[in-house]
Amino acid sequence: MNLLALSMIVLLFLVVTAVLGFIGFKKQRTRLITSLPEERFTRW
Repeated sequence: MNLLALSMIVLLFLVVTAVLGFIGFKKQRTRLITSLPEERFTRW
């Protein structure tokens, strides 16, 4: 396998990891935002 193909595979892997991490972070953040009002309502 030549260096170009190897670097392309590594780049693709990094992009996929970054996208998956970003999606996971967004989901976690929206979950936090939606859970906050519920906690307030149950507290009152």
